[in-house]
Amino acid sequence: MACLSRPRTIDRSVDRLPPAHRLRVTPGRLDATCYWRMEDVPDTRFRRREEYLERFGELFDQAVRERIPERGAVATTLSSGLDSGSVAVTAAPLLAASGRRMTAYVSVPAYDTRAFEGSSLGDEYPLAVATAQSSSSIDVRRIDAADISPIAAMREMLAITHEPEHAAASCFWILDLFRTAARDGNDTILTGQMGNGGMSWPGVVTSWPIRKQIAKYGLSGIARLRLRRMLPEAADTRYRLLRARGGFPTSAIRDDMARRLDLRRSRARDPLMSSAASSREQRLRFLQPGASRLGAYYAQIAAATGVAITDPTADPRLV
Repeated sequence: MACLSRPRTIDRSVDRLPPAHRLRVTPGRLDATCYWRMEDVPDTRFRRREEYLERFGELFDQAVRERIPERGAVATTLSSGLDSGSVAVTAAPLLAASGRRMTAYVSVPAYDTRAFEGSSLGDEYPLAVATAQSSSSIDVRRIDAADISPIAAMREMLAITHEPEHAAASCFWILDLFRTAARDGNDTILTGQMGNGGMSWPGVVTSWPIRKQIAKYGLSGIARLRLRRMLPEAADTRYRLLRARGGFPTSAIRDDMARRLDLRRSRARDPLMSSAASSREQRLRFLQPGASRLGAYYAQIAAATGVAITDPTADPRLV
């Protein structure tokens, strides 16, 4: 697999330097080269499951430790999830060893969400606090962003990144969280943003134990999934096109704009949406350089808010 580059931005005259690339600038010439490829990393094989857990723990501790500066205040984002919680409880004792406490910033709803939750979790604060209580050196701070207009925050984020953003409805609390962390005197803030695509990703369904597969999808669902993984790429794309009929009812995008962009067809043809034969293949698809602009996004937010943002869960040794 070649090193994938997706340099396009919304401005045709401006390209983005993809992750794991270096740029050499000389008079009249720009040369971008890929210096690291996920597919070149050999698989690690152990005989016992416990050995994987032990090795992961060693690497994760190292990834967190290396992102904590020797001086300055360090904070973290925190939700009720596995990734940010793991970063927080790992970083806290490392900071405590040098006499530093850590503030964990938790996004909370400004209003009661219980009427809208259903089976979802509307307020992660209680569980985030429970995580923080595992360490005596974590202070929790609520971020409700009640004084920020979501629409105004979207416009402000456009001015920062110069592009429409995924999950733009979250811009208001993201900006408030990092700006509050900077005003509180923090120099660095740790996140677990890449964890969903890395350490807590469960793998493709067909890699799970068969009992778990059946419990989640049933025999007929598992049969369809396995059949899709046997289809040629062209046939799988055709299948996704047939399944993608209709608009985008859960998105803020207007149907007429989606039609002008031929968004349905583009989405169906995206390799990241196709069925992978194995967990390794799927991981390569969404972690390969260029598949995500998350690093660039947070680098721009860091520059705008004045606090360094770093993510231990994005460490190449972990993913």
